[in-house]
Amino acid sequence: MVITPAIGIATHSLFVNPIRQANEKLQFGKVGDTTLYLAMRDYVERLKEMGDDETNQKLFQIIKIDDSKPPFLTGVLEAGEYGFARRIANKKLRTTSKQLTRDEADLRPYYFLLYLPDDKVEGKLFLQTFKGFGIQKLLVDYFQNAFKEQFPELRLKCNSFISPKLINDLVDNSKVAQITFEETYMPTDIANEVWPGQKPKKEQAGSLKVVLQPGYDSSFPVISRVKKLFKGELKPSNFINLDFITPNIIRVKLRTNGRDRTVTCASEPDLRPVFDFTGQIDLENGNPKFESIDAKAKELLDDLLRENNEGKVGKT
Repeated sequence: MVITPAIGIATHSLFVNPIRQANEKLQFGKVGDTTLYLAMRDYVERLKEMGDDETNQKLFQIIKIDDSKPPFLTGVLEAGEYGFARRIANKKLRTTSKQLTRDEADLRPYYFLLYLPDDKVEGKLFLQTFKGFGIQKLLVDYFQNAFKEQFPELRLKCNSFISPKLINDLVDNSKVAQITFEETYMPTDIANEVWPGQKPKKEQAGSLKVVLQPGYDSSFPVISRVKKLFKGELKPSNFINLDFITPNIIRVKLRTNGRDRTVTCASEPDLRPVFDFTGQIDLENGNPKFESIDAKAKELLDDLLRENNEGKVGKT
């Protein structure tokens, strides 16, 4: 049995403003004596040399850059943690194949997309997630620090983004085909039933998932609550009242004209929906093929920009 990894794309908006005029957004084509696109391309180029985030104990390096179609800047960044010794085991042989030291990191590849038109004041940053892991803090912190060093009087801002209109259009034209409620720690009463007479720690007791799926060709009548969930107006824990689970993660599968799209919402502060593309992206050695995830990301960007009458940009 092959289990497809959970691959998502988190969407963010980017803009630039002067320190003394926090409400003013600068046009990307007029950032200092250059453009935001050229500045960001320079920052990305620097990452061809491996970086070391000593505070968070992470190594990272750009292994692919595509700047052939401005205002797009896409690529792959590898990142991984160090600071603790661990063993690498081989699944097939059931043996340890390598011992990593505290100074070594196992690097994972993550796709990213920057969309920075010169005539706009707001751009987009898309970042791949993998089973809940990602590079948001690592890459955004790097971009903001590099930008601040180059432009001391300006600030590069990054906000998690999902268009309210996209939410309305997506949900109104879709059926709720499945809802998965997940509590990352198993409730104590259930853990006690599983481990009678023992007191496992929360992190040892595992997680609890409840999947609700309607009958054939039907859907759940929860559209208004789904909208509030996606907009951050409703916490996952308040979505539904179940005695045996208090979910902190909800995955909603929406079906539109036979096409499924899953949006994941979590209760952690400032964490907004991630578009789940698990099973929709071609893999190579368990990781997304660049051309496949790049096409899906630009398709998603088309959806986000179409509402502003900017047309399809993903294939330019």
